[in-house]
Amino acid sequence: MNKWPDFFIVGAAKSGTTSLYYYLKEHPSIFMSELKEPWFFSFYGEETIDICKNMKSKIVTNTDEYLSLFQETGTSQIKGEASTPYLFLYKKTIHNMSKLLKDIHQKKIIIILRNPVERAFSHYRMFLVSSTEKESFSNAIQNEKRMSLIESCPFYDYISPGLYYSQVKAYMSKFNNVYVCLYEDLKYNPQELIRNLYDFLNVDTQFTPNYKKVYNEGGVKETYRGMKGNLRRIKYYIDAKLHNRKLYPYPYKDEKEMYRDYSRTYTHAYSMFEKDIVDLELLIGRDLSVWNQVPKN
Repeated sequence: MNKWPDFFIVGAAKSGTTSLYYYLKEHPSIFMSELKEPWFFSFYGEETIDICKNMKSKIVTNTDEYLSLFQETGTSQIKGEASTPYLFLYKKTIHNMSKLLKDIHQKKIIIILRNPVERAFSHYRMFLVSSTEKESFSNAIQNEKRMSLIESCPFYDYISPGLYYSQVKAYMSKFNNVYVCLYEDLKYNPQELIRNLYDFLNVDTQFTPNYKKVYNEGGVKETYRGMKGNLRRIKYYIDAKLHNRKLYPYPYKDEKEMYRDYSRTYTHAYSMFEKDIVDLELLIGRDLSVWNQVPKN
């Protein structure tokens, strides 16, 4: 039996990959690695990994350790994993896949894409919640002003991961079986999307996962809910007092101001992606005009 995965969810980050991972994992004929994001093919063989010091992620670089993630696969199951850097870091990832996977053309690739402005804002909020981002969203997307920061940690680049055209084209050029879907598919009709993915993976399409479970909602509004949310409020309050700054989110006086900044910045941010979106529409054959609508917050 082939020890390597049969398919990969490669991204995009902040676009619903966690939901896809769990919906596929529920299927009795699919085995997903317990570690959702091993990042193996992006960092294969690297002894020193140069990523943000504040990012806490278990990164697997050793082949034996990676293959051990799939050792519990049942005899009638197909294997998969989900690592969002695979899309953004497509050059390194595809290079390493080509080196390690003898049957690379038979592997299946799943890509889910989100409005790149929304994706950038969700990415930004994640860093805001972890207290690693200090700028407002309108300032944080100005890469030319933040090159030294981005060079020290590429994940502070909120724009480049949303330039999907080259990323998707590379996978479509290398792999025979690539399924590209949209965040809107997952949001508005998850049943049809998951049924199509089951069909793409040649497993029983009649199986129904638990669609009531929402995975990895994220975002600032959800951060303050429940007991964990209250504990976060206390932590941020103490941190603000100790460092003599505003209570989180610290670039703004409150959350409403943050969302107003996002709305005001939206058109400018969209202009950074507009040409890429036009090319992407032709590549994947989908109408993406909905991405040009300024959100109402």
